[in-house]
Amino acid sequence: MDNEEIVENFDSDEENENDLDNQEMDIEEEKIDLENRIYDSSIYNFNYVYNFFKTHNILKFQLRCPVCAEIMKITKDNAYIDKLCFRCKKNFPKHDEKKSIRSESFIENVSINLVAIYFLIIDCFIYNISANKAFIEYKKFNEIIDVGNLSLNNIQKFYRLIRNNIKVKMHKEWKKSMLGVEPCTGG
Repeated sequence: MDNEEIVENFDSDEENENDLDNQEMDIEEEKIDLENRIYDSSIYNFNYVYNFFKTHNILKFQLRCPVCAEIMKITKDNAYIDKLCFRCKKNFPKHDEKKSIRSESFIENVSINLVAIYFLIIDCFIYNISANKAFIEYKKFNEIIDVGNLSLNNIQKFYRLIRNNIKVKMHKEWKKSMLGVEPCTGG
């Protein structure tokens, strides 16, 4: 290797380091923007968030009644945290089935408002903010858009739930891929 090649390699390594520095600066700028963010109430309203979760296949568009197999209708019901449920009320066979709009989703047993879940996923988890920092951000967010109080413990549990679901999904995808297939033995 002659001196010119060494200099060229050195220059390219220096450019790569500069790119990494620029990426780190961009990440820092995003964090600063997040801290100074003004929350738009048009985005953080229930209808927007509900439609977001449906279009990203987190919540179901429709559900079939376990009794009559008909498609259930969405109705208002204050007994549920989101004030909505799937409902099927028929006379033959006589039944009145209700299911949460969160049924068959990973947030089915989470007792956090949908808008708060959206905030925790989109504004905190994706930006790699720790649960402790997310708790502080959530307090600021809740002052602007009242979605109910959450404890640090609830946010930590929710973060664990998200991480576990990601882990399970990644494991399933890995099993489907060629890397997850057991190697052939004996020929």
